[in-house]
Amino acid sequence: MNHCRQIKAISFDGDMTLWDFQKVMRHSLAITLAELRRRVPRQAASDLTIDKMIEIRNAVAAELKGKVANLRKSVSTHSGGPLNSSAVPTMSSRLT
Repeated sequence: MNHCRQIKAISFDGDMTLWDFQKVMRHSLAITLAELRRRVPRQAASDLTIDKMIEIRNAVAAELKGKVANLRKSVSTHSGGPLNSSAVPTMSSRLT
């Protein structure tokens, strides 16, 4: 039997094994920041930078290190509408 036909998915960790994670992250954050500024034309969005977003990401990662986070539960317990600060208080508190 050909075992390759049984494979449904292959996943790789983005730790610079296959691609430059920092470059891809910065590119993705630039696109995200542009969209955020377009949709939320307030001073907080204007003041946000890619470096600040990475700083927030790193702080959240350090805070959650060794903890299990269930993001699906956070989103599913939010009562309707688009995701807002009540669903992810750790991240949103760093943006204000």
